[in-house]
Amino acid sequence: MPFVRCVYSGDSGVKDDITVALSSAAAAALGKPEAVMMVQVVHDESLFFAGSKEPCAMVQIQSIGGNFEPLIAPLSEILISVGGILPSRIFMNFQEFTSDNWSTHGVTVKKFHEHPHSS
Repeated sequence: MPFVRCVYSGDSGVKDDITVALSSAAAAALGKPEAVMMVQVVHDESLFFAGSKEPCAMVQIQSIGGNFEPLIAPLSEILISVGGILPSRIFMNFQEFTSDNWSTHGVTVKKFHEHPHSS
């Protein structure tokens, strides 16, 4: 279950559009079904970068395994085109987990995949 969290400033009216677009693009880039994607988009006008309140964004991606490099361009493009944020004001970081460091259905993902009907 990849998790994408985006905090951005700028136009609050595009929050839902950013959410839907990030979910779809992240699933495609990670090669995972969108059914397992979790996305949180937070609009926060207090986000401040480089001494300026100009629109900016911080995106954090967590996933079990995966190559994060393919995420950078499509997620950035969404924030540029939908959010109106300059590329120089978009930052991302990535965190990879193993399947025994993530839980669902009351067990680790590793155990869930080993015995999907017992949970």
